[in-house]
Amino acid sequence: MKRLLTVAAVLSLSVLSAYAQENSAPPPSDAPWTDMARLCAQRGSERFYPQRALQRGQPGDVVLDCSFNEDGSPHACQVVSEDPARYDFGRAALRIACRTSLTGPASETPDASYYTPEGETLTHRRWTVRFRLG
Repeated sequence: MKRLLTVAAVLSLSVLSAYAQENSAPPPSDAPWTDMARLCAQRGSERFYPQRALQRGQPGDVVLDCSFNEDGSPHACQVVSEDPARYDFGRAALRIACRTSLTGPASETPDASYYTPEGETLTHRRWTVRFRLG
């Protein structure tokens, strides 16, 4: 019986931890928001790896924060961080976000967090886009 209670307690903590991760808002960023409908309508969004980084074999990571419309399409996104900054990985990650949805494969990204800011109705997802050659 004691073992059963321990297992139940661990499961309860896991569920509570997952709920907190999914619903607590990450720290806000001062980065500008990009109108995704406008960006996604532009030509040339099919190139995902930045040309300069590709030429130099440079990997990169971008943390994106996007809000999503009720239909799951991206509404607005911001580049929270970009490493390294001088290779245009942020812009490339925004182009990748054009092809994502709230319920698509990126929704299963292990480091993604989901939240709805106080006073808003749109769900946000914050996740890392990794660029690797390989």
